[in-house]
Amino acid sequence: MADRAVSAAKSIEDDLASLREDLKSLSVSVAALAKEKSGALRDELGERADQALASGRQAAENVQDAVRESPMTSMCVAFGIGVVIGHLLDRR
Repeated sequence: MADRAVSAAKSIEDDLASLREDLKSLSVSVAALAKEKSGALRDELGERADQALASGRQAAENVQDAVRESPMTSMCVAFGIGVVIGHLLDRR
């Protein structure tokens, strides 16, 4: 009976050692996957930031062109927007 207990204890120790190795392997795999995904996410965010920057520059150029083409209209629109914002901020 003592031999069975020793054998069972040895089997449990072997299973725990195997589990430790599996956990180490899993940890390495998860770390590699996280690194890969974070790199892809960083690249995608960089591309989207570049697109947003290009879009903003294009919008600024369009506004500048519109102001050059009709400066009085642009001034009137800016004044009207200022009046509307002033009224919105004045309301309490």
